[in-house]
Amino acid sequence: MALKEFIRTKIESDESVVSIRDNRFYFNVAFLKMANALDKHYVIYLIDETTNEIFFNFQEERISDNCYSFDAKRKRSSAGEVIKRFNWVENINSSRNNEEKKFVAFQRKNLWGIRIRPSFELKVTYENRREIDSNLSGIYRYLDSENKIIYIGKGNIRNRLNENGRDKWEIKTIEYSYIEQDDEQLKWENYWLEKYKELNSKSLPAFNRISGIKK
Repeated sequence: MALKEFIRTKIESDESVVSIRDNRFYFNVAFLKMANALDKHYVIYLIDETTNEIFFNFQEERISDNCYSFDAKRKRSSAGEVIKRFNWVENINSSRNNEEKKFVAFQRKNLWGIRIRPSFELKVTYENRREIDSNLSGIYRYLDSENKIIYIGKGNIRNRLNENGRDKWEIKTIEYSYIEQDDEQLKWENYWLEKYKELNSKSLPAFNRISGIKK
């Protein structure tokens, strides 16, 4: 019997959740209780750029110049500076899909954090495709002249783009995320294919349907 892990794309209402929207971090009550932050007034952000993780260190007092004010009543703190500095955060903030702005929090030692999912935060036009590093691998998607997604895949971004026949696909834009590990590439390729199907009557992008394969 061939077992396949179910690809989860939605967040339950009772989970500890952090959202990124309107240039702010929003924390639900479940998160604030778990993080013991309901009586705190400041927060420090700790960021791991290698894993795209953001941790939150809540404090009662301003202990550092790097503290941001935390509004426990409105359950939010400013994220504008973080968004401007990191394109993988800005891409989430600018998304039109509210579900894509939500992240289930996890605990690591005494801190609570979120991992920002790869979301095609890098972009280049087809004409400028040679700007893509030839050694860069990850997940990618192709958009046509109407900004419609026509293919989602994984692997070496440049090599896949140069495969036979793809120059006839009328690709206008390539959006991609760098992911080094093969298993992580497969995980996030499947995730975004499932998200696409949810929004498009269970249908795959045009050239995923035509090719019958995912690369």
